[in-house]
Formats: sequence, structure tokens, C-alpha cells
Amino acid sequence: MIVAVGQRSVLQLCLWTRVLAVLFAFGAYQGVTAEVGRACERQRLTITCDEGETILVLEANYGRTSSSVCTQGPRITDIDCFAESTMPTMSQACTGRRSCTVRASNSVFGDPCVGTYKYLEVVYSCLGMTTEQMTTAKKDLQDFCEEETIETETGRVVFPRTDGGSFAYSEENCTSSSGFEKPLASRFCRLTTGRGAEWDPPVFLACDVSLRNLSQTPVMSPEVALAVATELQVITTETETLSSDDVTVVSVIIEELANASPTEEIGDSLLTTIDNLMHVDAAALMQSQQGRKGPTRVVQALETFADTVALTTETYTSMRPSVVLQAADISLEELDKGQGFAFSLSGNDSSSLTEGSVSSFTAEDGGGNPQTADISITLPTNLSNILQINDSAAVRVSYTLYNDSSLFVQPSQGAVGTRIIGGRIAGQQIKNLSQPVVLTFAPLGDFSPEEIKEVRCVYWDFEADAGQGAWSNEGCLNTTEENGRFTCNFNHLTNFAVIFDVHGSGFGVHEDPLTVITIVGCVVSIIGLVLTLLSFFFTMKHSRRIVGAHAKNQRHVLINLCVALLAILIIFLAGINQTASVIGCTVVAALLHYFLLAALIWMAMEAVNIYTA
Repeated sequence: MIVAVGQRSVLQLCLWTRVLAVLFAFGAYQGVTAEVGRACERQRLTITCDEGETILVLEANYGRTSSSVCTQGPRITDIDCFAESTMPTMSQACTGRRSCTVRASNSVFGDPCVGTYKYLEVVYSCLGMTTEQMTTAKKDLQDFCEEETIETETGRVVFPRTDGGSFAYSEENCTSSSGFEKPLASRFCRLTTGRGAEWDPPVFLACDVSLRNLSQTPVMSPEVALAVATELQVITTETETLSSDDVTVVSVIIEELANASPTEEIGDSLLTTIDNLMHVDAAALMQSQQGRKGPTRVVQALETFADTVALTTETYTSMRPSVVLQAADISLEELDKGQGFAFSLSGNDSSSLTEGSVSSFTAEDGGGNPQTADISITLPTNLSNILQINDSAAVRVSYTLYNDSSLFVQPSQGAVGTRIIGGRIAGQQIKNLSQPVVLTFAPLGDFSPEEIKEVRCVYWDFEADAGQGAWSNEGCLNTTEENGRFTCNFNHLTNFAVIFDVHGSGFGVHEDPLTVITIVGCVVSIIGLVLTLLSFFFTMKHSRRIVGAHAKNQRHVLINLCVALLAILIIFLAGINQTASVIGCTVVAALLHYFLLAALIWMAMEAVNIYTA
């Protein structure tokens, strides 16, 4: 299929022809009447159909085409004002749903006529479809975007077939001065409700833009922000070339984008960039953290974005192989039902988050089943009363999920054995709760409960270690295990994980007897070495009458050999199980290594002494 840039209306017409054809095929498009909904600028438009009906958006515009609608603002005589993004935004937000709410604002649709008081106008129909008809119709919709060629002034740009929810890059590249074959353009294949996958407008890239250039680009408008975000995600695909300084620069740019222009389109690019960063070399991430806390800034920027992103629908969900973000505006009534979020893998061998599914539920309604999910978080009920939230406006609740602990850098941390899940309520500090936040975790490692020596439910404390951040179990109320899944209760809300102290399966049922034999053997050896050293000490006067260099040297060698062996055994017994502290474990390993080498050297010297005797 070939389309020219700017022919959005033609594409939209073709799209609705396809949708209507599906509806006609199943007898659902009968006796339909069109209705009109309007909302003045900075107000919300809510569209609701009767039970058993779904919304079909026929036409929509954010701007102004009449001077007699929404007259309480400036420049209402400017009636030639159209926002091209209105139709796709409203279609994504409402089509296929029974009810939807969209805010009429520049942050959602852009500003098509600066200074004019605008309004949102939507022409829609409510279609009566049975559940079976809706299910059958959905099967006809694709979950991928077909290959498409776009004509530009400089030639054709081809985007390959792409799965929904991911970015595609043009097959045509431009060679930059660095030798990196950069695509000419990027495009997002967006999954929509009731219409399958659709292409977003393409974003054309600059060939010789570097991270330094991007860091010096002021983000003055949504268009510039989208261009910077797209450039950033493309540059960071070359993860093996990113240094610690590059990671820091990327974190600064992500912060600027999250604060300047939090739109869903920019969020899609930010999530891809963060996914790329999670595959950067661990040493580079460590150095960036120790320098200017780059990884921590990325995590905090994502939380800021989740708090402020302008939602076009009730819920925004973006999934990448290593990171997931979901943000939703809910009423206090819904919040008090005990909001929850869960992730479950699809059952195949892939560990990618995109191969699984996320779900939202409420504890009060009995939705969801955290005990069967790979990871979940459930907020307490009646949370508005606990937090004393009196505002009747919607509350922003967001969840983040990380596939590993790459961005949570702590040199001395134990092995984080689960994915990391976090939750937030915008504008609220959630701590010292009277009812706990409940989390369930399935271990990432393939080991049995018998192999787990210690389980620690932890949260990421951004202020620990002089601002470097560290895992802490403060506020953990209790930990339980059932069917291989671990449940943690916390009295606060942030980012959570589980750290496992795992030892090998050893010798099974023979492990305890062998441990006893080892300890007894070491103790007997220590006693023997101590008696040997005492015998040397008590016979010191007699040794003075020994004549011959060989005999004197032999005595000194044997004393030092006994001391080295004695140190090895004592350090082994006292320190072999001290694995909780990385520093302590390192000291034990160093001492064992030193005294073992010393014992071998003294043995070698005794061999030489015997040979030369």
C-alpha cells in the first residue's frame, strides 16, 4: 500500500470502511443514529452508550468551527481551526468501548490555533452488538501493521510489517559520520481498542545527530519533544557503544522530556529508550550511578512521567521487553476498592515482558488472582480515608514493572531473584499505612524452596548510601511462601523486589551428616595443630642444642606450615557461611587464598630443604 504524506483523511476513510464492513458482516450496524458530544476547552467530554452497545466515533475535531459554541473565551470568531490528531485520538480512546472520557485540552490534541478558545466536538453512534458478535469481529482485526510505503519529497520510505505495540524503522538508512547506519524514519504501530493495530504518523530523523546535540536541544514544543525522544530511542539501540557518560546524558534528556512534554507518544519512545538502557553493560551503569546517579534519575523520571502523562483514555499501558508502565485516572470510589496490578507470562520459554499480559483488578470485587500471577501488587481498601484524600477529582494511580534490577545499582546488594514492581499515587507519600500493601513474587531462578536459605522482601530506598540508593527491608511486615510464590506485606508504597540467599542442593539427604563430618574433622585437625605448636614451644630449650642448618630450618618451616594450616581451618569454620555481607565474604575469601598459598609455599620449602639435606 502506498500513501502520500498528508493524506490522513484518506487513510482514516479507508480504516472506517473496513470497520463498518466488519460490523455489516455480522448484522450489527442496523438502525444506527448519530449523536454529537461537545466539551469546552479544559473540560472533560464523557460519552456513554446503553448496556450492550459500543461507541463508534464517526467524526471528531478539537478546535473551532462555530462562533456560537463555547462562547466564554477569547477569539471565538476564528472558526477555521482544526486539529488533525483529533480523529485518531478519539477513535483510540472511545471506539469499541461502552463509555469513555477525554479531556479537551492542548496537552491531548495539540494547539491548532494559538490564542483561540477551542472546544471538542465528536460525532458518534452507539452500536448494538452481542458479546459473540463483538468477539468474532475482533478476530477480524489485525494485531500487526502491514508493510507500508510513504512518498516524500526525497523519495520513498518503506516501513516493514511490525507487531502492534512496537516501533518500526525505515528500511532506508542514512550513514552518519560515526558509521552507524541510522534509519531515515521511525514509526510506532499502535494497538487500539476495537480496531486492531494502526500506524502512527512517521517521525523523520536527522542523520548526524549525537547525544551531545540532543542534550543541547531545548524542548520548547511537543513536536520538538517527540523528535528528540525518537532520536534518543534510535541512538540508544546501539547499547554496546554506550559509555557511563552516555548513560548519564541519556538520563538527563529523559528527565527533560518527562517534565516538559508528558504525552503518550513521547512515553512510547521513553519506554523504548529505558528498555535499551537496561541492556547496557553493567559496568557502565555502575560508573554512571556512582558519578551522577544516571540509572536512579531514569527510574525517577519514569515515575514523574507516570504522574503527569496526559491520558487520552482512562488507562495508558506501554509494554517493552524489559519494562512496563501503566497509568490510570480513577475515582476515589474505585481507589477504595483496593486497586491491584498483576503480570503473568504466557507460558512459553520467553522471559520478555511483551510475551506476557498485564491486568488491573480490585480486591473488593474479587478480580484478578495474584497467587497465580508471576508478580502482583494490591493496594489496601479504603485508601482515601487512610490518606485523608478529600478531593473529589480523579486520582492518578500508576504501576511500573522491571524485568531485572539493571537500573537499581548497588555494588554490595544480594542477588535480586524476582522482577521489580512499583506503585504510585500522584501527589501522595504513601507510608506508615495501617493496612499493608500486598505483593506476590514468583522467583526468576529455577530452584526449589529447600535451596533458599534466606528470603528478604525489600524496597529501593533512593536516599540510602548518601543518595546512591540501596535495597532495604524497612517497613516489611511479614513474608510467607505458598506454592512457590512469596507474599510480602509493606506499610508503604514504592519499588519492591525479593532478594534470595540461595545455596546449592548439595548432597541431598547426606548433606547434614557430611557437614557434621567436615566440622568434626576440622576441629580435630585444629586440636592436632595446636598440640603440635605447643610441643614446639615446650621443646624450645632442647632445640637450641640442635646442630646443623637443615634441622634448624626444618623446625622453622614446620612451625610456619602449622600456623598457615591452623589459620585456614579457623577461617574456614568461622567464615564459610558468612555470605550476607559482601565485604565480609570478600575478606574471608582473601584470607583463605593468602594462607592457602602460604601453606603451599612452606610445603615447597620443606621439599627443597629435604632435597638439599
